[in-house]
This record gives sequence, C-alpha cells and structure tokens, in this order.
Amino acid sequence: MKNKRDSMVAILFTEPVLGPDPRDSGEFLSNKHWLEAAYCIQNGQTTSFIDFEGEVLSEWKSSTIQAINWPKDIEETAEVESGANRYNQIKGQYPNAWTKWLDSEDDKLRSEFEQGLQLEQICQSH
Repeated sequence: MKNKRDSMVAILFTEPVLGPDPRDSGEFLSNKHWLEAAYCIQNGQTTSFIDFEGEVLSEWKSSTIQAINWPKDIEETAEVESGANRYNQIKGQYPNAWTKWLDSEDDKLRSEFEQGLQLEQICQSH
C-alpha cells in the first residue's frame, strides 16, 4: 500500500515557516511542509502552491524555499504539458500576462488604486 505522502509535494525551507497541517485545518512551524498540490507558481517574490481545482493552498516567500520535491509518480511529460496548457490558458484570458510593464502602466495602476477602483476593475484594465 502506498503512503499518502508519496503523492504529496514536500517543500523544504531554509528556516522554520508556518504552514498547513495536512491532517487538520491548523498551522504549525516547521522547516518542511507537505501539500497535495498540482503545480506551483513562482513570481520572484513568492511561490504559490495550487491544488487540482486551481485554488491556492499555500504561499511562501521564494527566498525561504530551499527545495521542492514533487511526487515521483508524476510523469514529467504530463507536468510539462499541464504547465504549457495552463500558460496558454492564462495568456488567452490575459494577453499581457508575463509581459514587462511600461512605466506608464505602473503610473496608471498607481492612479487607479489611489482612486479606489476595485481590484477586479484594475485587473481587467491591465
């Protein structure tokens, strides 16, 4: 019989961080956390772990992550294809995703935020 942890992602940290307890809804401090994640997104500042329904499970500062160990039974080709499909899906919905912003767009974003626009409105305009 396979151990449940064999199908979970192990995240190793450079220092103890708060993370979810997979057995209950609590959090605990540790140098290693386990998640049932489908993939992760790294943006330079943070690393977000996403479940199979597309919801964020956990997010940590990228600088605190030492290693990410994915389950051994995930086929690399499926992982690459899944990542490529996700990238294309996001680019189709948000053509500017992963595109470097101009200073003028930063100014526009700042102005919209200061005007009190809702996050969804700001996202749609960018």
